[in-house]
Amino acid sequence: MSINDLEAFPKQLWEGFFYGKYCFMVKSWGHSLRSVNKYDRITKEPKERIEMITKEDYQLIRSHPAFSEIPVEKFDKLAVEIHYREIPKGQILFFAGDKRDRIFLVVEGYVRIEEFDSSDTFSYMDYIKEGAVFPYGGMFTDSTYHYTATSMTTVKYFSIPCSAL
Repeated sequence: MSINDLEAFPKQLWEGFFYGKYCFMVKSWGHSLRSVNKYDRITKEPKERIEMITKEDYQLIRSHPAFSEIPVEKFDKLAVEIHYREIPKGQILFFAGDKRDRIFLVVEGYVRIEEFDSSDTFSYMDYIKEGAVFPYGGMFTDSTYHYTATSMTTVKYFSIPCSAL
């Protein structure tokens, strides 16, 4: 069975199963597969809540220094594609090597970013706090994320597509 075969399964019928060293999780409202380490706990409850942004969210993002200089017309088009999300402690936002298509504005909570070298002997670790937008580096040039981002607390954040910037 390959990962492509997984797309054929009705997503409402199953929530997770092991394939090699990864466990593939599918949420009943999701449209994509998400792999997590096989040692992570699998639950039947949704791990994240996804919502469109409200008028207050629009104003909050618009007032952030990273977005305040974007013309209103362009920001209005961008706002349609922004999603508000809440995730519990320990949830992974993205893995190193994932397609780099979004940036994140942390509203509440802390996110840890980690990068390991190929021998796993050196690691870089940093923490992102509320009010921060990340990852900036390579936003328009890199095709993949260079590190893994994990929530250290319950995290509320906005997921913003890079393609619209």
